[in-house]
Amino acid sequence: MTLQLLWEEYVGANPGQKTLRYTQFCQRYKDWAQTLKRSMPQQHYAGEKLFADYAGQTVPILDRTGGIAFKAHIFVAVLGASNYTYACATRSEATPDWIGGLIDAMEFDHACHDLFQDAAQDALAHFVARRRMRPHARQVRAQCHQFFTLPWRQARISLAL
Repeated sequence: MTLQLLWEEYVGANPGQKTLRYTQFCQRYKDWAQTLKRSMPQQHYAGEKLFADYAGQTVPILDRTGGIAFKAHIFVAVLGASNYTYACATRSEATPDWIGGLIDAMEFDHACHDLFQDAAQDALAHFVARRRMRPHARQVRAQCHQFFTLPWRQARISLAL
């Protein structure tokens, strides 16, 4: 949705009436938007959610001569309630690297291991769906079930991700 489309809809909804010009409409929208409080508070309960994904930018890893050996992808996992954060560098964003990062995050603090498990399974399910990995989803779930020794709890996933 753009301001142009909103303005066209506004003009179309008021035929034969005096309406704002596009620039006036944009200025009023900007003034209105500045009055909004931009926050989306969410309550997270301990161990309920683990947010995991890759950071947007890569980090160059240098070889012995000072040249760039490869660009590392930064995996980040954060517990929702405490914002307890784990980050590591991986060679790619492929499934094995992502699952490895997730397992490393869970092993990072053994005291939180039980809390990570359910949340990590949800994070994995969302990752599988987002990457459109339907053919491999059962295999990934089975492997995680073996590692976690927990029953799989399917996350509610929208396929329109």
